[in-house]
Amino acid sequence: MIVFKSRKSILLGTLLWGILVFTLAFSAYPQWQIGNSRLTIVLLIVIAFTAIIWFGIQYKIKDDTLLILIGPIAMYKIPISKIESINRSFNPLSSPAVSLKRLKVKFQGGWVLISPKKEEEFVSHLVSINSSIFINLDKKIENDSLFTRLIYRLL
Repeated sequence: MIVFKSRKSILLGTLLWGILVFTLAFSAYPQWQIGNSRLTIVLLIVIAFTAIIWFGIQYKIKDDTLLILIGPIAMYKIPISKIESINRSFNPLSSPAVSLKRLKVKFQGGWVLISPKKEEEFVSHLVSINSSIFINLDKKIENDSLFTRLIYRLL
């Protein structure tokens, strides 16, 4: 079994965690007349749930199956022999990925957006099991402007 962790976007993390911490700070101080202990408890539960998602997304290759896990729960069990293509995607739809630099894995019956940290190694493992997977990944941005490369890194 091979385990790949999810790439984490600086931009997405700053936005997500910033909003949660800011909201928690406002809910915890009664002198701001927003304080409510029930609200604080709900926010702590939301933060715990977010932490499970943020730190718990994994992609496992076990025999001929790609397992996409969030914490201990297997959200997807995809037979690698059923995978048709893997393409680059920046689609912001909700998915088991905590980065906007994603891979769209299309398989018989659907598709899923994921963001493995070591994507080249991940893709090569899948191709070693199923050589008929069509791969279309963008090349590294070498000739683009400094600003474009910075945004690409933040995703």
